[in-house]
Amino acid sequence: MNVFNEEASLNSETEKMVYNVEDIQMMLSLGRNSTYSFLDKVYKERKPFRVLKFGKVIRVPKVSFDNWLNGRGEDI
Repeated sequence: MNVFNEEASLNSETEKMVYNVEDIQMMLSLGRNSTYSFLDKVYKERKPFRVLKFGKVIRVPKVSFDNWLNGRGEDI
């Protein structure tokens, strides 16, 4: 496997592990501002799922969000 294919594979794996704001917005059928407000609240309260912030970049671990959405507990 060449370097390009390894990077593409790594990016594919990373995308499968986290959601971005737009993903959450679509899954919950919320507007943009509502989604950012909701994720900011979840980040501050640290529940019902995990939200990660890197400066202004927001990511939500897929397993944590999916468990909450499907009623399988607060977090993993």
